[in-house]
Amino acid sequence: VTSCDDNNFSEYNNKSIVKITGTTLDFGSTIVSSSSNVRTYTIAAQSISGNIIISTESPFSISRSFNSDFGTSLELQPSDFNKEALTIYVRFNASAEGDYTGTIIHTSPDRDNILSINLTANAVLPAPSVTINKPNLIFTGVEAGQESLPQNYTISTLNLTSSLNVSTVSPFSVATSENGTYGNSIDFQPSDLNSNIVTIYVKFSPVVVGDAQAEITHTSTGIDNIQPILLSGTTANISTLQMNDNFSYNVGDLPSQNRTTDGATNAGLTGWVKVRNANSNLPVVDDRLIYSGYLASNIGNAVTLDMDDPATNSNLYAYNMSDQQDPGEIGSYYASFMIRIDALPSAAFNRPVMFVDWLPDGATRFLGALGIEYNGGNPKFSVRYNSEIGMSSITPEVGKTYLVVLKNAVTDANVTNDNNTASVYIFDAASIPAQEPVTPTATITVALGDDGYGVKAVALLRDNDRAGVFLIDGLRVTQTWTELFTN
Repeated sequence: VTSCDDNNFSEYNNKSIVKITGTTLDFGSTIVSSSSNVRTYTIAAQSISGNIIISTESPFSISRSFNSDFGTSLELQPSDFNKEALTIYVRFNASAEGDYTGTIIHTSPDRDNILSINLTANAVLPAPSVTINKPNLIFTGVEAGQESLPQNYTISTLNLTSSLNVSTVSPFSVATSENGTYGNSIDFQPSDLNSNIVTIYVKFSPVVVGDAQAEITHTSTGIDNIQPILLSGTTANISTLQMNDNFSYNVGDLPSQNRTTDGATNAGLTGWVKVRNANSNLPVVDDRLIYSGYLASNIGNAVTLDMDDPATNSNLYAYNMSDQQDPGEIGSYYASFMIRIDALPSAAFNRPVMFVDWLPDGATRFLGALGIEYNGGNPKFSVRYNSEIGMSSITPEVGKTYLVVLKNAVTDANVTNDNNTASVYIFDAASIPAQEPVTPTATITVALGDDGYGVKAVALLRDNDRAGVFLIDGLRVTQTWTELFTN
Protein backbone atom coordinates (compact mmCIF):
# COMPACT_ATOMS: atom_id res chain seq x y z
CA VAL A 1 0.00 0.00 0.00
CA THR A 2 1.31 3.44 -0.90
CA SER A 3 0.82 6.64 1.06
CA CYS A 4 0.14 9.93 -0.71
CA ASP A 5 0.23 13.64 0.02
CA ASP A 6 -3.20 14.67 -1.22
CA ASN A 7 -6.57 13.23 -2.07
CA ASN A 8 -5.94 12.98 -5.82
CA PHE A 9 -5.29 9.29 -6.33
CA SER A 10 -5.37 9.27 -10.16
CA GLU A 11 -1.60 9.08 -10.55
CA TYR A 12 -1.48 5.90 -8.47
CA ASN A 13 -3.80 4.02 -10.80
CA ASN A 14 -5.23 1.02 -8.94
CA LYS A 15 -2.79 0.82 -6.05
CA SER A 16 -4.25 0.27 -2.57
CA ILE A 17 -3.82 3.55 -0.74
CA VAL A 18 -4.89 4.87 2.71
CA LYS A 19 -4.11 8.45 3.65
CA ILE A 20 -4.31 10.00 7.15
CA THR A 21 -3.96 13.76 7.63
CA GLY A 22 -2.07 14.82 10.74
CA THR A 23 -0.28 12.89 13.43
CA THR A 24 -1.33 14.55 16.72
CA LEU A 25 -4.50 15.99 18.28
CA ASP A 26 -4.16 18.07 21.46
CA PHE A 27 -7.31 18.82 23.47
CA GLY A 28 -5.72 21.21 25.96
CA SER A 29 -7.49 21.55 29.32
CA THR A 30 -11.06 20.30 29.77
CA ILE A 31 -13.27 20.39 32.88
CA VAL A 32 -13.63 16.99 34.55
CA SER A 33 -16.77 15.11 33.40
CA SER A 34 -17.32 17.60 30.59
CA SER A 35 -16.83 16.94 26.90
CA SER A 36 -14.01 18.77 25.18
CA ASN A 37 -14.32 20.72 21.98
CA VAL A 38 -14.30 18.32 19.04
CA ARG A 39 -11.02 17.80 17.13
CA THR A 40 -10.92 16.33 13.63
CA TYR A 41 -8.70 14.59 11.13
CA THR A 42 -9.39 13.02 7.73
CA ILE A 43 -8.89 9.63 6.22
CA ALA A 44 -8.97 8.81 2.50
CA ALA A 45 -8.67 5.45 0.76
CA GLN A 46 -8.51 3.97 -2.72
CA SER A 47 -8.61 0.48 -4.10
CA ILE A 48 -9.12 -1.26 -0.78
CA SER A 49 -10.98 -4.56 -0.56
CA GLY A 50 -11.40 -4.87 3.22
CA ASN A 51 -12.86 -2.66 5.92
CA ILE A 52 -10.73 -0.17 7.82
CA ILE A 53 -11.08 -0.45 11.62
CA ILE A 54 -10.45 2.73 13.62
CA SER A 55 -10.10 2.32 17.39
CA THR A 56 -9.08 4.24 20.48
CA GLU A 57 -9.57 3.96 24.25
CA SER A 58 -11.56 5.94 26.84
CA PRO A 59 -11.54 8.78 27.82
CA PHE A 60 -11.14 9.52 24.10
CA SER A 61 -13.93 8.71 21.65
CA ILE A 62 -14.51 8.91 17.91
CA SER A 63 -17.45 9.38 15.59
CA ARG A 64 -18.32 10.15 11.99
CA SER A 65 -20.82 12.74 13.33
CA PHE A 66 -19.93 16.06 14.92
CA ASN A 67 -22.33 15.75 17.85
CA SER A 68 -23.53 12.15 18.25
CA ASP A 69 -22.66 8.44 18.17
CA PHE A 70 -19.26 8.73 19.85
CA GLY A 71 -17.56 5.51 20.86
CA THR A 72 -14.15 3.83 20.91
CA SER A 73 -14.30 2.15 17.50
CA LEU A 74 -15.48 2.72 13.93
CA GLU A 75 -15.57 0.41 10.93
CA LEU A 76 -15.29 1.97 7.46
CA GLN A 77 -16.28 -0.04 4.39
CA PRO A 78 -14.65 0.42 0.95
CA SER A 79 -17.95 1.86 -0.30
CA ASP A 80 -17.66 4.69 2.28
CA PHE A 81 -14.83 6.12 0.20
CA ASN A 82 -15.67 7.67 -3.13
CA LYS A 83 -12.26 9.17 -3.71
CA GLU A 84 -13.31 11.67 -1.03
CA ALA A 85 -11.65 12.13 2.35
CA LEU A 86 -13.84 11.29 5.34
CA THR A 87 -13.78 13.47 8.47
CA ILE A 88 -13.31 11.67 11.79
CA TYR A 89 -14.45 13.56 14.90
CA VAL A 90 -12.61 13.02 18.17
CA ARG A 91 -13.69 14.00 21.70
CA PHE A 92 -12.24 13.82 25.22
CA ASN A 93 -14.23 13.40 28.45
CA ALA A 94 -12.47 12.26 31.65
CA SER A 95 -14.04 11.58 35.04
CA ALA A 96 -10.93 12.45 37.05
CA GLU A 97 -8.38 15.22 36.81
CA GLY A 98 -4.95 14.58 35.32
CA ASP A 99 -2.92 14.37 32.12
CA TYR A 100 -4.05 11.86 29.51
CA THR A 101 -2.53 10.39 26.37
CA GLY A 102 -3.99 8.05 23.81
CA THR A 103 -3.77 6.76 20.29
CA ILE A 104 -6.14 6.30 17.40
CA ILE A 105 -5.15 3.15 15.52
CA HIS A 106 -6.15 2.29 11.95
CA THR A 107 -6.02 -1.33 10.72
CA SER A 108 -6.85 -2.81 7.34
CA PRO A 109 -6.30 -6.22 5.69
CA ASP A 110 -5.02 -4.37 2.65
CA ARG A 111 -1.98 -2.91 4.34
CA ASP A 112 0.09 -2.68 7.50
CA ASN A 113 1.46 0.29 9.40
CA ILE A 114 -1.25 2.81 8.65
CA LEU A 115 -0.41 6.06 10.34
CA SER A 116 -1.74 6.46 13.93
CA ILE A 117 -2.97 9.66 15.59
CA ASN A 118 -1.42 10.56 18.94
CA LEU A 119 -3.79 12.16 21.49
CA THR A 120 -2.99 14.41 24.46
CA ALA A 121 -5.34 16.07 26.94
CA ASN A 122 -5.57 17.45 30.45
CA ALA A 123 -8.64 17.14 32.72
CA VAL A 124 -8.98 19.85 35.36
CA LEU A 125 -11.42 20.46 38.19
CA PRO A 126 -13.86 23.39 37.85
CA ALA A 127 -12.86 26.59 39.60
CA PRO A 128 -14.15 26.81 43.20
CA SER A 129 -17.54 28.51 43.46
CA VAL A 130 -20.17 29.40 46.05
CA THR A 131 -23.85 29.84 45.12
CA ILE A 132 -26.41 31.60 47.36
CA ASN A 133 -30.08 30.96 46.51
CA LYS A 134 -31.67 34.23 47.73
CA PRO A 135 -30.72 37.92 47.49
CA ASN A 136 -32.37 39.13 50.71
CA LEU A 137 -34.45 38.33 53.80
CA ILE A 138 -37.06 40.72 55.23
CA PHE A 139 -38.41 40.61 58.80
CA THR A 140 -41.45 42.70 59.80
CA GLY A 141 -43.55 43.31 62.89
CA VAL A 142 -41.11 41.86 65.44
CA GLU A 143 -41.52 43.27 68.92
CA ALA A 144 -38.56 44.93 70.59
CA GLY A 145 -37.09 42.49 73.09
CA GLN A 146 -38.49 39.50 71.19
CA GLU A 147 -37.06 37.38 68.38
CA SER A 148 -38.55 36.53 65.03
CA LEU A 149 -39.32 33.12 63.67
CA PRO A 150 -36.33 31.94 61.64
CA GLN A 151 -36.08 32.45 57.91
CA ASN A 152 -33.56 30.55 55.81
CA TYR A 153 -31.50 30.39 52.64
CA THR A 154 -29.13 27.81 51.16
CA ILE A 155 -25.45 27.66 50.22
CA SER A 156 -24.10 25.28 47.60
CA THR A 157 -20.41 24.99 46.73
CA LEU A 158 -18.19 23.40 44.11
CA ASN A 159 -14.57 22.32 44.61
CA LEU A 160 -14.09 24.48 47.67
CA THR A 161 -10.48 24.29 48.86
CA SER A 162 -10.58 26.81 51.72
CA SER A 163 -12.92 27.34 54.67
CA LEU A 164 -16.06 29.45 54.19
CA ASN A 165 -17.07 32.04 56.77
CA VAL A 166 -20.69 33.20 57.16
CA SER A 167 -21.00 36.40 59.21
CA THR A 168 -23.58 39.01 60.18
CA VAL A 169 -24.10 41.59 62.95
CA SER A 170 -26.71 42.10 65.66
CA PRO A 171 -29.70 42.31 65.85
CA PHE A 172 -29.49 39.52 63.24
CA SER A 173 -28.04 36.08 63.94
CA VAL A 174 -27.38 32.83 62.07
CA ALA A 175 -27.43 29.11 62.82
CA THR A 176 -27.09 25.79 61.01
CA SER A 177 -30.39 24.38 62.33
CA GLU A 178 -33.78 25.94 62.99
CA ASN A 179 -33.63 25.28 66.72
CA GLY A 180 -29.86 25.49 67.06
CA THR A 181 -27.58 28.01 68.71
CA TYR A 182 -27.66 31.38 66.96
CA GLY A 183 -24.67 33.70 66.71
CA ASN A 184 -23.01 36.18 64.41
CA SER A 185 -20.56 33.86 62.64
CA ILE A 186 -20.29 30.30 61.29
CA ASP A 187 -17.19 28.63 59.81
CA PHE A 188 -17.46 25.71 57.40
CA GLN A 189 -14.67 23.44 56.21
CA PRO A 190 -14.64 22.28 52.56
CA SER A 191 -15.67 18.79 53.68
CA ASP A 192 -18.79 20.29 55.28
CA LEU A 193 -19.94 21.82 52.03
CA ASN A 194 -18.68 20.17 48.86
CA SER A 195 -21.40 18.05 47.27
CA ASN A 196 -23.87 19.27 49.94
CA ILE A 197 -26.49 22.01 50.03
CA VAL A 198 -26.37 23.67 53.45
CA THR A 199 -29.33 25.59 54.92
CA ILE A 200 -28.57 28.72 56.98
CA TYR A 201 -31.24 29.91 59.44
CA VAL A 202 -31.54 33.60 60.30
CA LYS A 203 -33.34 35.42 63.13
CA PHE A 204 -34.07 39.08 63.83
CA SER A 205 -33.95 40.04 67.54
CA PRO A 206 -34.40 43.80 67.96
CA VAL A 207 -33.77 45.36 71.37
CA VAL A 208 -35.18 48.79 70.51
CA VAL A 209 -37.99 50.04 68.31
CA GLY A 210 -36.86 51.02 64.81
CA ASP A 211 -35.67 49.67 61.50
CA ALA A 212 -32.46 47.68 61.08
CA GLN A 213 -30.40 46.81 58.00
CA ALA A 214 -27.38 44.55 57.70
CA GLU A 215 -26.04 41.80 55.49
CA ILE A 216 -24.73 38.29 55.74
CA THR A 217 -21.30 38.03 54.15
CA HIS A 218 -19.69 34.89 52.73
CA THR A 219 -15.89 34.78 52.44
CA SER A 220 -13.51 32.06 51.28
CA THR A 221 -9.86 32.40 50.23
CA GLY A 222 -9.50 32.36 46.47
CA ILE A 223 -13.12 33.24 45.66
CA ASP A 224 -13.98 36.89 45.07
CA ASN A 225 -17.33 38.66 45.31
CA ILE A 226 -19.49 35.91 46.81
CA GLN A 227 -23.09 37.11 46.90
CA PRO A 228 -24.19 38.49 50.30
CA ILE A 229 -27.68 38.26 51.79
CA LEU A 230 -29.20 41.68 52.41
CA LEU A 231 -31.17 41.86 55.68
CA SER A 232 -33.85 44.28 56.80
CA GLY A 233 -35.96 44.23 59.93
CA THR A 234 -38.85 46.37 61.17
CA THR A 235 -39.90 46.37 64.80
CA ALA A 236 -43.45 46.83 65.98
CA ASN A 237 -43.82 49.75 68.36
CA ILE A 238 -46.12 47.93 70.76
CA SER A 239 -46.08 50.58 73.45
CA THR A 240 -49.40 51.89 72.08
CA LEU A 241 -50.93 48.47 71.56
CA GLN A 242 -53.14 46.76 74.11
CA MET A 243 -52.03 43.34 72.82
CA ASN A 244 -50.38 41.88 69.76
CA ASP A 245 -50.30 38.15 69.06
CA ASN A 246 -49.03 36.47 65.91
CA PHE A 247 -49.45 33.08 67.62
CA SER A 248 -45.72 32.38 67.36
CA TYR A 249 -46.08 29.42 69.68
CA ASN A 250 -45.18 25.79 69.12
CA VAL A 251 -47.79 23.81 67.27
CA GLY A 252 -50.14 22.21 69.81
CA ASP A 253 -52.24 23.72 72.58
CA LEU A 254 -52.41 27.52 72.79
CA PRO A 255 -50.51 28.32 76.03
CA SER A 256 -52.92 29.47 78.71
CA GLN A 257 -53.76 29.48 82.39
CA ASN A 258 -57.15 28.65 83.93
CA ARG A 259 -59.42 31.46 85.05
CA THR A 260 -60.48 31.72 88.67
CA THR A 261 -63.89 32.33 90.19
CA ASP A 262 -63.00 35.96 90.94
CA GLY A 263 -63.38 38.53 88.16
CA ALA A 264 -60.85 40.99 89.63
CA THR A 265 -58.24 38.24 89.85
CA ASN A 266 -58.94 37.18 86.28
CA ALA A 267 -58.53 40.75 85.03
CA GLY A 268 -54.97 40.72 86.38
CA LEU A 269 -53.86 37.48 84.73
CA THR A 270 -51.36 37.69 81.91
CA GLY A 271 -51.35 35.85 78.60
CA TRP A 272 -54.27 33.75 77.42
CA VAL A 273 -56.79 32.83 80.11
CA LYS A 274 -58.80 29.64 79.59
CA VAL A 275 -62.38 30.40 80.69
CA ARG A 276 -63.93 26.94 80.33
CA ASN A 277 -61.34 25.11 82.36
CA ALA A 278 -62.64 21.57 81.99
CA ASN A 279 -63.04 21.66 78.21
CA SER A 280 -60.53 20.89 75.48
CA ASN A 281 -57.84 23.42 74.61
CA LEU A 282 -57.65 25.70 71.59
CA PRO A 283 -55.02 24.49 69.11
CA VAL A 284 -52.14 26.38 67.49
CA VAL A 285 -51.61 25.07 63.95
CA ASP A 286 -48.73 25.29 61.48
CA ASP A 287 -50.39 27.80 59.18
CA ARG A 288 -50.19 31.53 58.65
CA LEU A 289 -52.49 33.95 56.88
CA ILE A 290 -51.50 36.60 54.39
CA TYR A 291 -53.21 39.92 53.71
CA SER A 292 -51.28 42.40 51.59
CA GLY A 293 -50.34 45.53 53.51
CA TYR A 294 -51.28 44.22 56.96
CA LEU A 295 -48.50 44.57 59.49
CA ALA A 296 -49.15 41.14 61.04
CA SER A 297 -49.42 39.29 57.73
CA ASN A 298 -47.47 36.06 57.19
CA ILE A 299 -45.94 35.90 60.69
CA GLY A 300 -45.95 33.11 63.25
CA ASN A 301 -48.65 30.44 63.27
CA ALA A 302 -52.43 30.58 63.71
CA VAL A 303 -55.28 29.32 65.90
CA THR A 304 -58.05 27.18 64.46
CA LEU A 305 -61.59 27.29 65.87
CA ASP A 306 -63.55 24.19 64.90
CA MET A 307 -67.14 24.69 66.09
CA ASP A 308 -68.19 21.08 66.45
CA ASP A 309 -69.68 18.57 68.89
CA PRO A 310 -69.24 17.37 71.56
CA ALA A 311 -69.99 20.14 74.02
CA THR A 312 -66.62 19.64 75.72
CA ASN A 313 -65.07 20.98 72.51
CA SER A 314 -66.32 24.49 73.29
CA ASN A 315 -64.01 27.02 74.89
CA LEU A 316 -63.32 30.70 75.30
CA TYR A 317 -59.83 32.12 75.76
CA ALA A 318 -59.45 35.72 76.90
CA TYR A 319 -56.40 37.98 76.68
CA ASN A 320 -56.42 40.95 79.05
CA MET A 321 -55.84 44.47 77.82
CA SER A 322 -52.84 46.34 79.19
CA ASP A 323 -55.15 49.34 79.74
CA GLN A 324 -58.56 48.03 80.79
CA GLN A 325 -61.79 50.00 80.46
CA ASP A 326 -64.11 50.67 83.35
CA PRO A 327 -67.88 51.09 82.80
CA GLY A 328 -68.57 54.63 81.61
CA GLU A 329 -64.93 55.22 80.60
CA ILE A 330 -65.24 56.94 77.22
CA GLY A 331 -63.19 55.45 74.43
CA SER A 332 -62.94 52.77 71.77
CA TYR A 333 -61.08 49.51 71.42
CA TYR A 334 -60.17 48.16 67.99
CA ALA A 335 -59.20 44.56 67.29
CA SER A 336 -57.74 43.73 63.88
CA PHE A 337 -57.15 40.17 62.73
CA MET A 338 -57.10 37.93 59.68
CA ILE A 339 -59.68 35.19 59.40
CA ARG A 340 -59.99 32.37 56.90
CA ILE A 341 -63.32 30.60 56.77
CA ASP A 342 -62.81 26.87 56.25
CA ALA A 343 -66.46 25.95 56.92
CA LEU A 344 -69.61 28.00 57.51
CA PRO A 345 -72.05 27.43 60.38
CA SER A 346 -74.76 24.87 59.64
CA ALA A 347 -77.26 26.69 61.87
CA ALA A 348 -77.58 29.81 64.03
CA PHE A 349 -74.22 31.66 64.18
CA ASN A 350 -70.60 31.64 65.31
CA ARG A 351 -68.67 34.39 67.11
CA PRO A 352 -64.97 33.57 66.75
CA VAL A 353 -63.55 36.90 68.05
CA MET A 354 -65.08 39.25 70.61
CA PHE A 355 -64.43 41.72 73.39
CA VAL A 356 -65.43 40.72 76.94
CA ASP A 357 -65.72 42.12 80.45
CA TRP A 358 -65.02 40.08 83.59
CA LEU A 359 -67.98 39.54 85.88
CA PRO A 360 -67.53 39.40 89.67
CA ASP A 361 -67.95 35.58 89.74
CA GLY A 362 -65.09 35.10 87.26
CA ALA A 363 -67.27 34.51 84.19
CA THR A 364 -67.26 36.79 81.16
CA ARG A 365 -69.78 39.22 79.69
CA PHE A 366 -69.87 39.17 75.88
CA LEU A 367 -69.49 42.60 74.30
CA GLY A 368 -68.85 43.44 70.63
CA ALA A 369 -68.18 40.36 68.49
CA LEU A 370 -67.66 39.38 64.87
CA GLY A 371 -70.56 37.18 63.81
CA ILE A 372 -70.87 34.67 61.00
CA GLU A 373 -74.58 34.05 60.56
CA TYR A 374 -76.26 30.98 59.05
CA ASN A 375 -79.15 33.30 58.11
CA GLY A 376 -81.46 30.59 56.78
CA GLY A 377 -78.83 29.22 54.43
CA ASN A 378 -77.82 32.67 53.12
CA PRO A 379 -74.74 33.25 55.31
CA LYS A 380 -73.62 36.77 56.18
CA PHE A 381 -71.04 38.56 58.28
CA SER A 382 -72.51 40.44 61.24
CA VAL A 383 -71.61 42.34 64.37
CA ARG A 384 -73.03 41.14 67.65
CA TYR A 385 -73.23 42.66 71.12
CA ASN A 386 -74.44 40.09 73.62
CA SER A 387 -77.79 39.12 72.06
CA GLU A 388 -78.11 42.01 69.59
CA ILE A 389 -77.30 41.55 65.88
CA GLY A 390 -76.25 44.00 63.19
CA MET A 391 -76.32 42.18 59.85
CA SER A 392 -74.03 43.06 56.93
CA SER A 393 -74.64 42.47 53.24
CA ILE A 394 -71.37 40.54 52.77
CA THR A 395 -71.52 36.81 52.17
CA PRO A 396 -68.44 35.08 53.60
CA GLU A 397 -66.60 32.81 51.15
CA VAL A 398 -65.10 29.50 52.23
CA GLY A 399 -61.33 29.41 51.77
CA LYS A 400 -60.91 33.18 51.56
CA THR A 401 -58.79 35.27 53.91
CA TYR A 402 -60.40 38.45 55.23
CA LEU A 403 -59.00 41.29 57.29
CA VAL A 404 -61.47 42.29 60.01
CA VAL A 405 -61.54 45.23 62.38
CA LEU A 406 -63.87 44.84 65.36
CA LYS A 407 -64.67 48.02 67.29
CA ASN A 408 -66.28 48.40 70.73
CA ALA A 409 -67.11 52.02 71.67
CA VAL A 410 -68.24 53.68 74.90
CA THR A 411 -69.65 56.99 73.70
CA ASP A 412 -70.29 58.76 77.02
CA ALA A 413 -69.93 58.33 80.77
CA ASN A 414 -73.62 57.57 81.31
CA VAL A 415 -73.95 53.84 81.99
CA THR A 416 -77.75 53.78 81.82
CA ASN A 417 -78.60 55.39 78.46
CA ASP A 418 -77.68 52.31 76.40
CA ASN A 419 -75.82 54.05 73.58
CA ASN A 420 -72.55 52.11 73.46
CA THR A 421 -71.88 50.63 70.01
CA ALA A 422 -70.14 47.75 68.31
CA SER A 423 -69.02 47.72 64.67
CA VAL A 424 -67.14 45.58 62.18
CA TYR A 425 -65.17 46.49 59.07
CA ILE A 426 -64.60 43.65 56.59
CA PHE A 427 -61.84 43.82 53.93
CA ASP A 428 -61.32 41.14 51.28
CA ALA A 429 -58.13 42.11 49.39
CA ALA A 430 -58.86 45.83 49.30
CA SER A 431 -56.17 48.21 50.49
CA ILE A 432 -56.32 49.16 54.16
CA PRO A 433 -57.59 52.71 54.70
CA ALA A 434 -55.29 54.95 56.72
CA GLN A 435 -58.29 56.49 58.47
CA GLU A 436 -61.34 54.82 59.95
CA PRO A 437 -64.12 54.63 57.31
CA VAL A 438 -67.17 56.74 58.04
CA THR A 439 -69.52 53.82 57.47
CA PRO A 440 -68.77 50.41 59.01
CA THR A 441 -69.63 47.15 57.26
CA ALA A 442 -72.11 46.55 60.08
CA THR A 443 -72.87 48.34 63.36
CA ILE A 444 -75.22 48.06 66.32
CA THR A 445 -76.22 50.01 69.41
CA VAL A 446 -76.36 47.99 72.60
CA ALA A 447 -79.58 46.66 74.03
CA LEU A 448 -81.24 47.82 77.22
CA GLY A 449 -78.99 47.34 80.22
CA ASP A 450 -75.79 46.66 78.26
CA ASP A 451 -74.16 50.07 78.75
CA GLY A 452 -72.57 49.28 82.10
CA TYR A 453 -69.58 47.27 80.88
CA GLY A 454 -66.09 48.04 79.68
CA VAL A 455 -63.55 46.16 77.59
CA LYS A 456 -61.26 44.12 79.80
CA ALA A 457 -60.08 41.49 77.30
CA VAL A 458 -60.27 40.26 73.73
CA ALA A 459 -61.43 36.67 73.36
CA LEU A 460 -61.42 33.72 70.98
CA LEU A 461 -64.62 31.69 71.17
CA ARG A 462 -65.05 28.14 69.92
CA ASP A 463 -68.74 27.27 70.13
CA ASN A 464 -69.71 23.66 70.75
CA ASP A 465 -71.81 23.12 67.64
CA ARG A 466 -73.00 24.60 64.33
CA ALA A 467 -70.06 23.25 62.31
CA GLY A 468 -68.18 26.46 61.50
CA VAL A 469 -64.40 26.25 61.14
CA PHE A 470 -62.21 29.38 61.26
CA LEU A 471 -58.48 30.14 61.21
CA ILE A 472 -57.45 33.25 63.17
CA ASP A 473 -54.08 35.00 62.78
CA GLY A 474 -52.36 38.35 63.42
CA LEU A 475 -54.54 39.59 66.31
CA ARG A 476 -53.84 43.18 67.43
CA VAL A 477 -55.77 45.48 69.76
CA THR A 478 -55.31 49.20 70.25
CA GLN A 479 -57.42 52.26 71.10
CA THR A 480 -57.16 54.04 67.75
CA TRP A 481 -57.63 52.91 64.16
CA THR A 482 -54.34 54.41 62.99
CA GLU A 483 -52.26 52.57 65.58
CA LEU A 484 -53.57 49.21 64.33
CA PHE A 485 -51.74 49.64 61.05
CA THR A 486 -48.80 51.94 61.75
CA ASN A 487 -47.13 50.57 64.90
